[in-house]
Amino acid sequence: MATWKKGLFECDIMRAFTTYLCGPCTIAEIHMLAKPDFLGLSKCMACCLPIKPCQLYVYGQELANKGGFKESCLNGVLKIWCCGLCYTMQQYNEALGGSEGKGCGDLLSTCSK
Repeated sequence: MATWKKGLFECDIMRAFTTYLCGPCTIAEIHMLAKPDFLGLSKCMACCLPIKPCQLYVYGQELANKGGFKESCLNGVLKIWCCGLCYTMQQYNEALGGSEGKGCGDLLSTCSK
């Protein structure tokens, strides 16, 4: 049975720190990797729009479908509610598909690209 590539608490410390400082930047990056057509948002709008929990839920469901597994609605909501930072990191790792991803400075400047 397929599942997430990394567990909920398997975080790269620098990426977690960057996400803690600017979660919207990481969510905008997930937006571009997972579901760039969500609500017709550009990367900058995905970063600035104040609906992060909704975005995390939609992207989590999309990444689960792409990964060939199902994540229950309750599970997604509980992850957002209990540890949104960890869930954001898990989604970013899944969206990257095991690749390295952006560095700290690149991720923080993601809104302008």
